[in-house]
Amino acid sequence: MQPWHSSLFSAVTRLTGRARAEGMSLTVSDDFDALIEAARRAPGRAPVAPAFDPRVNELGAQNGFWVLGTDGQGRVAHLQAVRLIDTGRRSLRQHIDAHLLDFAPPQCAVDPGRCASEAPAATAFGGRLCYHGELWLRDGAESFRGRGLSAVLTRLGIVLAHLRWAPSVTFALVSAWSIQKALTDDYGYINAEPRGAVWSIDGKAEQQEEWLVWVTQEELGILLEADERFDLPWREAAVDIARLAGLNPSGVICEIMNDDGTMARMPDLVGFAKAHGLRIGSIADLIAYRLRHDRSVERLLEAPFESLYGDGFRMLVYVNRVAYAEHLALVKGDLEAEGPILVRMHAFNVLEDALGDTSTGKAEELRQAMGMIDRAERGVIVFIREPYKTALSDRVRARISGEEENGPQLRDYGVGAQILLDLGVRDMILLSNTRRTIIGLQGYGLKITGQLPISGPEGKS
Repeated sequence: MQPWHSSLFSAVTRLTGRARAEGMSLTVSDDFDALIEAARRAPGRAPVAPAFDPRVNELGAQNGFWVLGTDGQGRVAHLQAVRLIDTGRRSLRQHIDAHLLDFAPPQCAVDPGRCASEAPAATAFGGRLCYHGELWLRDGAESFRGRGLSAVLTRLGIVLAHLRWAPSVTFALVSAWSIQKALTDDYGYINAEPRGAVWSIDGKAEQQEEWLVWVTQEELGILLEADERFDLPWREAAVDIARLAGLNPSGVICEIMNDDGTMARMPDLVGFAKAHGLRIGSIADLIAYRLRHDRSVERLLEAPFESLYGDGFRMLVYVNRVAYAEHLALVKGDLEAEGPILVRMHAFNVLEDALGDTSTGKAEELRQAMGMIDRAERGVIVFIREPYKTALSDRVRARISGEEENGPQLRDYGVGAQILLDLGVRDMILLSNTRRTIIGLQGYGLKITGQLPISGPEGKS
């Protein structure tokens, strides 16, 4: 068993143990008809959204599961569901726009002509994603709230999704209220952008907005590194901060309460910190720092490399220790010289790169990029390989169905950024025929100063 999968199984054990300790029994099922019935029996709960309704979508073990939590009397206390989505060559934004009614709030008569996804990040990733929804925890006289279970159960859904499908990104659409209360950080969704979905309700002038929240596979791996990070992240964060400061890896934690007795959330803590002259940081800040400074990618091998498409290259093999996969970099020239460096971030595609598949018109891009760097006598090509075992069959299915496939995902750019940093790249000119929004590169100290289309020696793109 690879360390990544071992961490996932350990997290499931810890999280389900927390739920049992609070008197909740958990069951995982792929029978979505039973989800409809469980939601009907759940007191005060809205009906199941179309995305998880088997009467609207084809759902089963191949693309979905849901979690039922019950109390000691067998009554419904918790529900959540996860669905695997393959957007093919479309971005998440394009997928949401094409399936608006699947994601629409239940019991709302939305006007599809005036609804859209407008979050910039939604244009930056696609492919194999997991949509996480239907999150509900019983409230009222016999509530399970206030025990930390909301975070525990949400994280459990994310971990189970990665155990089953290893998606590049797991995402959800949440209310602005959840963002204001900083709940998504606790739940494991460390990235958030407004206007993930904007709903126009028939007969109402105002719009209803939901935020897009997500966590990448690499970020999840860092969350799982410590034994208790998914159980009590703030406890491990206290130790991390002391360790990063070069001090004894230990810490003291204290819950801060509001005057009304409720636990202080991020907006409350910001005011508290200002009033007392304290510094403040979030779990997400710490994870972002570790993504920049804790290396999950290591250099394994280096050798000279001569090619039909250019000579004088150096070939370097890297390994991603979190989601195990080996990646390749080809380097030419002096990367320490002044000026931006030509860089090609290339998602390895055996059909195009090895077999010359003509269906996409991209079969020559790799060779042309190598030729451009060879002629410039300076540059880098980073080859990103997918870590999941069905990468080839998924690619062939996308080709058969005629769906366009996405380029490197957010996770891939994190891996690629670490490789570029190891090579000494800081300023780059990106070689690409596609304009992409690449999120978070500044956090790694990388800067894209320009972009060039990929062309052959005669200038043909």
